[in-house]
Amino acid sequence: MRKNDDFSKHPQSKFEISNRNVTENLIQSQEDQTFYDKIIDSCGLNKSILKIYIIAILFVIADGGEMIVISLITTKLGEEWALSELQKGFLGSSIFIGYFIGAIFSGKISDNKGRKPILRTSSIIFTIFAFLSSFSTGFYSFLFFRSLCGFGIGLSIPALVTLLSEISPSQHRSMMINCLWLFFPIGEVIVIVIAKFFIMSPGGWRYVLIFTSVACFIAIILTFYIFESPKFLICNDRLEEGFDILNEMISHNSQPFKLKENEKKVIALELKEAEMNTINSDFKELITEKYLRLSVLVSLIFFFVCYIYYGLLYVLPQIMLVVANEKNKEDKFDFDQIYAGLIWSAISEIPGNIVAAWLANSETYGRKYSMAIGFGVTGVFMLFALINIENINFFASIIKFSISLPFNIIYLYTVEAYPTKIRSIALGASSAFARIGGIITPFLSQLFFAWNYKLPLLFYFFNSIFGVLCCLHLPFDTRTRTIH
Repeated sequence: MRKNDDFSKHPQSKFEISNRNVTENLIQSQEDQTFYDKIIDSCGLNKSILKIYIIAILFVIADGGEMIVISLITTKLGEEWALSELQKGFLGSSIFIGYFIGAIFSGKISDNKGRKPILRTSSIIFTIFAFLSSFSTGFYSFLFFRSLCGFGIGLSIPALVTLLSEISPSQHRSMMINCLWLFFPIGEVIVIVIAKFFIMSPGGWRYVLIFTSVACFIAIILTFYIFESPKFLICNDRLEEGFDILNEMISHNSQPFKLKENEKKVIALELKEAEMNTINSDFKELITEKYLRLSVLVSLIFFFVCYIYYGLLYVLPQIMLVVANEKNKEDKFDFDQIYAGLIWSAISEIPGNIVAAWLANSETYGRKYSMAIGFGVTGVFMLFALINIENINFFASIIKFSISLPFNIIYLYTVEAYPTKIRSIALGASSAFARIGGIITPFLSQLFFAWNYKLPLLFYFFNSIFGVLCCLHLPFDTRTRTIH
C-alpha cells in the first residue's frame, strides 16, 4: 500500500480545500492513514452519515426485539398449538438458523452488489416475514417465517457495520459502532412493554409480532435517502460514482467541490492495493501452529458467551413465570413483576457495555482478564439464582450485566489479536461459533427447562466456568498490542 509519506512527495496532491477547518483536519490526521481515510476524516459527521447511523440503530432495535419476542410468546404458542418441548425449542432456534445463513451470504453479496442494496433487501425481507409470521396458523409456517426474519437480520448487520466503518471519520468510528449495541437492549425493552399490553389478549401475540417489524419498515424508507459506500464503488471500478459521493461528502455550506485527477488516481491505487492484501488470505492459517491455540480459545469464548446470553434471553421469561406461579398458588398473580424483571434485566446491559469499555482499557485488567471477570461474576450469580430462585428477577439483572462484558470485549479482542491479512476470516470463523451457540441454546434450554426449570441455569453456570478458563488461557492480552 502506498504510504502517506510517499504521497506527500507529489506537490499537486495536497488535497487543496478552501474550507480552513477541513484542511486543518487533514493536517492533524494520523500519519499511517491512506489518503481516502484522510478525506473521510475531513468530512466529519454529516447528515448523510447520520441517516445511515439511524438505519443501523433501527436494525439493532429490531434485532433486540426479535431475540426477546419469541421467548415472550413461546408459552402462548405452546398452549394454542399444543406444541411439544422439542417444537418449542425449534421455534427459539429458528431465527438463529436464519441469522447464521444470512451472515454467511452477507459478505459475499455486499462485496458484489454493494452495501446499500443489501440493506434495502434485508429490511424488506425482515419486514415482510415478520408481518407474515403474525398470521401463522401452525408450527411449520411459523418456523419458516421466523427463519426468514433471521435471514434478513443476518444479511443486514455485517453490511451495516462495514458501511459505517467505510464512511465514518476515524476519530468517531469506534464510538459509533460500539454505541450501536446500546440499542439492542432498548429493542428488548420496547417489545417487552408492547407484550405487557397485548400478550394476554386473544391473539395478542400476533400484534406483538407486527410491532416488531415497524423499525425495519422505517429502515426501508430511509434506504432510499442514503448513499452507497464510495470505497465499495471505487474498488469495483465505478470510479465516477464513488468520486461524486466523495465530492458531495467533502462539500461544505453548499459549496461544490471536485477532486483533482491525480488525487483520484492515488485514492483508486491505495484502495486497490489494500483490497489485494485482504484477498490473499486463507482459512488454513487460523489452524497453523502459530494461531491454533488462539483460534480454538477465541472460538470457544464466542460459543460460551452466546450460549449463555441468548439462552437467558430465551428461557428467563419462562423461569420467571414458573417462579411467580410457585409464589402464588392461586390462578392469578401479578404479571407486572415478571415484566419489570425482564425490563430491568435488559436495561442492565446498557451499563454493562459502558463498564466493558472501561475495564477492557484499564491497565490492571485489560481485555482477557475483563472477560474472565465477566464470566466469573456470571457463574457466581448463577449459583445464587439456583440457591435462591425466588429472587430470580434481581439476579437476572446482575447476570445480564456481567455476561455483557465478555460479549462486548471478545469482538474487540479478536480484531486486535490477528493480523490484517486474516483478521476478517478469523472474525467470521469465530462468529460462526457464536451463531452455533445461538442456534442450540434455545433448543437445549427448552429441553432442560422441561425436565426441571432450574436446570438451564446449572448448565449456564458450567459454561461460565469454561468461559473463565478459556479467557485465562489466552496466549496474550491485546490492550497494548500493535495491530499489524
